[in-house]
Amino acid sequence: MARGKGSGRGDLIATAALTRAALGISADAWREAQDIIGATDVAVMIAAILKKGGTIARPSRDLRAMLAKARAKDCPSALC
Repeated sequence: MARGKGSGRGDLIATAALTRAALGISADAWREAQDIIGATDVAVMIAAILKKGGTIARPSRDLRAMLAKARAKDCPSALC
C-alpha cells in the first residue's frame, strides 16, 4: 500500500481488523459479524463507529445489535 493512500477493500478490512480490539470488539464478535454480513460490511460498520468517536459508549454492543437486526432481516441491507 502506498503511504497515505488506501488501496481498497482489502485495506479497509485489514484496518478494521486491527482497530476492532481497541474498540472493545472481541475476535468472536468480529468473526460472527463476518459470517453474518460479510467482511466488507463489518469493516464499514467499524469505520462508522470510529467516525462517531466517543459518542458510542459500547461499540461491541452496538455491533451485536446491528447483527441481530441483520440476522432477523429487520433491515433492508446488511448495514442497518
